[in-house]
Amino acid sequence: MNKVVRTPPSTPRIEVQRAISNPEIADIPMDAEFVYLSQRTKRPRSESSPTDELRDFKEEIRTMLTKWNAKQETNLKSFTDKITKEIAELRSQYEKLQTIKLEIEESAGLINEKYEEINTKMKKLESERYEQRKHIDSLEKQIQNMQEHRRSAVIELRNIPPKEQENCNDLVKTVIDACKPLQITIEPSHIRDIYRVQGKQGPSKQIVAEFHSVTAKNNILLAARNFNKGKHAADKLNSGHIGLKGERVPIYIAERLPARSRQLFYEARKFAKAQNFEYCWSTNGKVFLRKKEGDKSIRINSEKCFHEILHAQTQ
Repeated sequence: MNKVVRTPPSTPRIEVQRAISNPEIADIPMDAEFVYLSQRTKRPRSESSPTDELRDFKEEIRTMLTKWNAKQETNLKSFTDKITKEIAELRSQYEKLQTIKLEIEESAGLINEKYEEINTKMKKLESERYEQRKHIDSLEKQIQNMQEHRRSAVIELRNIPPKEQENCNDLVKTVIDACKPLQITIEPSHIRDIYRVQGKQGPSKQIVAEFHSVTAKNNILLAARNFNKGKHAADKLNSGHIGLKGERVPIYIAERLPARSRQLFYEARKFAKAQNFEYCWSTNGKVFLRKKEGDKSIRINSEKCFHEILHAQTQ
């Protein structure tokens, strides 16, 4: 077999660049060599490199923080000044309140002293008033007793119309005529004094007759009660019994009482009617009540007696 012999391909020529070496390289220091190499290998820096941007960012943040810090310090100073001012105002108000409080406490102390002083005076006045009231009551009782004694022989005749140009003699004759139906004989000499007074009810003035003796007065009152007892209203003592013309009107003969006793007698009659008491009368200026025949008589000294009677009835 024939053997083929080929020629190998030619090898391309590679140009080898030779570095030109510094003949004094051995004398160059390491730092200088480093700089030299760095100068040869370091890339040129661009105009806006990351380092510049970071520095600018830091400067911007530093500027912002500085402004914010300054603003916060300004705000804090303003807030501190405001708080200081308000605290000063509160302190001033507190001091004023303390002053007012002291003034109020001082005024309250003075008022308390005045109150105690007034209270002491009031108690003293109450005590004096009580003693004066007792003294007045005592004087009123004495006056009442004197009036009762003075009027112990006095009667009054009500509902008798007056005559024209009436005088004392006419009044004496009227009293004598009023006693005749009662079968009581009265002489002009039995009467000490006689006059008319204005009554609260009716157009006629009352005839007041004072006798020389209490016995004469009591006899007339007893005879008048006996005369009217058990009779109808039309048959009781009236103007027809004493010879007066015209419509017959009832004539009342009663004991002449002082104003206080008269009012008490009036209240007693009202009470007797409301509480079904059969008897209510006055004797020698004293007022009495009796529930029914046979019961004990009750002396009425004041309106307080009515409450005591009602309280006793509920027991």
